[in-house]
Amino acid sequence: MKNKILILGKIPPPIGGVTIHVQRLLSRLESDALSFKFLGSTKNIILLIRELKNFRALHLHSSSPYYRLLIVLLGEFCNTKTIVTIHGDLGRFNSAFKNTVDSMAVRFCTLPIVLNKGSYDKAIKLNSKVKLITAFIPPLNRLELSTVIEDKLSSFSENYQLTFSTNAFNRTIDKNGDEIYGIEMLIPLFTKHSDYALIISDPSGAYSEYFKDQNITVPINIHIINYPHSYFEILDRVDVSIRNTSTDGDPLSI
Repeated sequence: MKNKILILGKIPPPIGGVTIHVQRLLSRLESDALSFKFLGSTKNIILLIRELKNFRALHLHSSSPYYRLLIVLLGEFCNTKTIVTIHGDLGRFNSAFKNTVDSMAVRFCTLPIVLNKGSYDKAIKLNSKVKLITAFIPPLNRLELSTVIEDKLSSFSENYQLTFSTNAFNRTIDKNGDEIYGIEMLIPLFTKHSDYALIISDPSGAYSEYFKDQNITVPINIHIINYPHSYFEILDRVDVSIRNTSTDGDPLSI
């Protein structure tokens, strides 16, 4: 008898939306005592075929359209059902060929999972079994914030009408040359609205370095946390979360 499910993807490091999602998914499966095996993101075809033959289904988390299609085709070859989560907007690549490859993966997999309505509207035309599901999985174990962060959050809540938060890991540019996380456009916005406060969660420290190099003034109502911490705990303490990203499956969430 075949085992239940094989999971392919990456876990931190680096810290990112996809890797944290996979990490929390694995923790949830372990907590619920469900049968699964995590294989990482290996490209060893022989190993993949050998493993796939032992599982009834696989669940893939990858941002590469080529890897998605490869895994789906291997699943067909091994008679293994394929679940593919599209982490990002379907059709987002700046290449017609890449988008076509991605569409083929959605069409031929057993169950595609997408993260926003725009992707769902595209995917439903390719595969009627598509599901629209949020990517957010709460962590099982909560991590305490440092005293410095707690004090800053407390100060913001006392001195400003509302406290906002946004997050990123590293400063990254998209296919159009725009900053992916939309943080730079928030600086002048919060400079203008000095009665609101903003927490920028960036454990890489890249934004602090960039603002320094570009001589960009960060006003006192904006605080950048540029070292590792729990963003989930930040979310639990602010009034509003802004996710102003240009590429994720949830392109804007407030």
